[in-house]
Amino acid sequence: MLRNKVYIISIFFVFAFARLFSQEFIKVPDTTFIHNGSKYFLPIYINLNISSAKSLEVNLEFDYTLLNIISIKTDQNTLINETKPNYVVTNNNFKQGFLTINSSILNSSYNGILCFVELEPLFGLDSIAYFNPVSIKVDGIEKDNINKINGKINIGFALEPIIKEGISKVFPNPFDNQFVIDFGIETPTELTFTIYSSLGRIVYIFPNKTDDSYQFFDSKGNLINPSYKQEFPKGYYKLKVLSVPWQFASGLYFLQMRTKSGIYNTNLLHLK
Repeated sequence: MLRNKVYIISIFFVFAFARLFSQEFIKVPDTTFIHNGSKYFLPIYINLNISSAKSLEVNLEFDYTLLNIISIKTDQNTLINETKPNYVVTNNNFKQGFLTINSSILNSSYNGILCFVELEPLFGLDSIAYFNPVSIKVDGIEKDNINKINGKINIGFALEPIIKEGISKVFPNPFDNQFVIDFGIETPTELTFTIYSSLGRIVYIFPNKTDDSYQFFDSKGNLINPSYKQEFPKGYYKLKVLSVPWQFASGLYFLQMRTKSGIYNTNLLHLK
C-alpha cells in the first residue's frame, strides 16, 4: 500500500515539474553591470510555441534614467532570426521607458533566448534598475497565459570610473517644451550649454545669471544648484530644461556643450 502511495506521489511531482518547465514564459535575468563606459548584452530568455507563428511583438518596460538601449542583437540560435530586427524605444516620463521589438523572421529551433539587448548603464553608485516584460503578441494577438518574470539590474561603479565627456542623450527628442540632457564631465570645468537656430542665431544659454527655467541633477538623481560660472566636478549629470521661450517656429536646432576640454554638439528637433 505504501509503495502505491509513493508511486502516485512520484507521478504527481513529475507531472507538476513537466507543467512548470513546459509553461510559456519570458524572463529578464537578474544581473550586475559596472558603470565604467562599457556596453553589455542582456539576454532575454523565452519559452514560446511559435510552430505556426508568422510575426512576433515583444514589449518590455525598463528604467529610462539608468539604462540606455543601444541596439538589439541576434544570432543563428535566437528566436528572432534576423540580423537587424525592428525595435522602438519610447518614454512616458523622466523614469519610465518602453522597448518594443518586432520580427517576422522566427527560428523554431531556437535555444531559449529571444535576443540580446545591447545597453549601457548610465548612473551609479550602487543603483538598481528594473527591466520587466510587459506583453507578447503572436500574429497580432496578445498572449494571456504567458508567465512574465521581471529582471533586476544592479549598477555599480568601477574603482576608478571611466567618464566619457560630452552629451550622451537628449530626451524626448523631438520635444515640445521640456527636455532632459544627459552629459558627462571628465575633468573639473566650468561649462555652458547653448541652443542655436538652424541659421546660427543664439536662442538660449544656460547656466545664466537670471533664469531659473532649468535644473541640474548629479549621478544619484539629487538636485544641485550650481551658481553661475561654477566648476562642475568629474562625473555624470542631467540638465532638465523646464521651459524655454520657444516663440519661434518648429524645426531643427543645435545644442552645444562647451567645457575646458572641448566642444560637443547634438541636434534638437522642436515640434509644437
